[in-house]
Amino acid sequence: MELGTGQFPIVPIFYFLHGANDIVSIDVVNFMTLDRIAECLDFFIQHRNKYPEKFLHIDESRWQHLLDIKEKINHFSSTADALQAFKTQIYIADARKTQYANDTFDFITSNNTFEHIYPEILEPILVEFQRILKPKGIMSHFIDMTDHFAHFDKNINVYNFLKFSDKFWHAIDNEILPQSRLRYKEYLKMYHQNNISIIDTKIWDYDATLLNGLKLNQKFSNYTKEELAIVHVYIVSSK
Repeated sequence: MELGTGQFPIVPIFYFLHGANDIVSIDVVNFMTLDRIAECLDFFIQHRNKYPEKFLHIDESRWQHLLDIKEKINHFSSTADALQAFKTQIYIADARKTQYANDTFDFITSNNTFEHIYPEILEPILVEFQRILKPKGIMSHFIDMTDHFAHFDKNINVYNFLKFSDKFWHAIDNEILPQSRLRYKEYLKMYHQNNISIIDTKIWDYDATLLNGLKLNQKFSNYTKEELAIVHVYIVSSK
């Protein structure tokens, strides 16, 4: 299962290419269209041409299947039919309460999704995912804790949103690209409080000097500079 389908089924198709046979992608709204699926397939084709080393372990028969589907994408009557060709279904639901029985999934994942979910919603999602994860199953979540507005505005850096109070931030945050501003140690605390066993983490390089000269809001006064500076992590857990 993938949390956070979004507009493009990149993660499900990636897993399909590596042999997954029953993939579910869950989101609260369906943003998928046939044109976006076609654009996603083009992305894979272009990416493989540019970075062949990233595709060393795919199933070549499934790659040929992807190319075939790309050629006839407009023949599908719906996005559901097109995604079924990649053994994927979109599940539109509240991830805090799914329809699935205990111990259903071998693997649950998300990519650039957790940072958009506020803790009062994310915590019950984690609890639910732990319930539907099989014993010895794996959860792996990649979290981008940067200020996403910095991706578009070069006048600010990736820590800019740490200047604001909660009240001010909620006034400028938005439903299209919500950002919780949770930091790494808060995610770890959420796992520990719900007895979710973390088996591995990976922290990417960061530049703590970017915090120099930034007047942090009092909300973040109990963090060390190193704790605040962490922006890209994987958290891997098991049941």
